[in-house]
Amino acid sequence: MVRTFSKRNINDKLRQVLSLNLQISTKAEELARWREISEKTSGIIYSHAKSGRGRSSRVEDSVIKIDAIERAIKTDVENLMVLQNKISGVINKINDPVSRSVLSLRYISGMSWERVAEMIDYSYTHTVHRLHPKALDKFNDLYLAEGE
Repeated sequence: MVRTFSKRNINDKLRQVLSLNLQISTKAEELARWREISEKTSGIIYSHAKSGRGRSSRVEDSVIKIDAIERAIKTDVENLMVLQNKISGVINKINDPVSRSVLSLRYISGMSWERVAEMIDYSYTHTVHRLHPKALDKFNDLYLAEGE
């Protein structure tokens, strides 16, 4: 079956990297809160807690929640790595170094548009409204050419 992608589909792929990074950060913050709750509840350090050995159910619940969050983070990180590798491979084939930088800084490094503009020494407006659309076109052309 031949898969066809529109520019919108490809742009959504790039945004998935940013979204996965945000999900991982959010889960990491939640993990830190649960670890803090676990330590406050039991007076013991999470890494030494053992489920089902006379600990209160609040501690067990915390440990179970922590384990679930850690597994979810691991899955998200694995998915992020696969997606970043695919996208980086295409970005690295772009001949224009400015376009490569714009896409890498934004979608791989997750920088804000303000920071991207600062890093490549262009104005915010020029970066977002002129360089980024051109870089996306170059990315889209290569992505489609590879038949991804």
